[in-house]
Amino acid sequence: PETVTFSTGDTYPYATDSGTQETTISEVTADGATLEWFAPRENTVELSEGGNVTLNEQQFFTHFPDHHTVQIVPIQQYDQYQATLDQQDYFHERKNGIWGVSILSGIAAVLMLGMAYMPVRG
Repeated sequence: PETVTFSTGDTYPYATDSGTQETTISEVTADGATLEWFAPRENTVELSEGGNVTLNEQQFFTHFPDHHTVQIVPIQQYDQYQATLDQQDYFHERKNGIWGVSILSGIAAVLMLGMAYMPVRG
């Protein structure tokens, strides 16, 4: 019979679906040998605006500045992100308030002008 000697650290080619992969012998015992190899792996993760996501055992949060871009930011910057959102909400609230006052003032001006030109009774 044929005898083959293995030792830890030896590399051998291994055929996979995507081609040949180099494998390394990581452990040799009397019962057998353990092969290990490193290959890219695809991970699917659901992302949402401002949501938490854990990648490679590190926590991040996500931000979508537009419809085609996602930013994955370390969780330490979440307070700054939330403060920016609060500032934007405050700005939009004030802007909407100015629009409301402008529209009501315009309606009041038209009503007053219309009443000024109404004929007097008597």
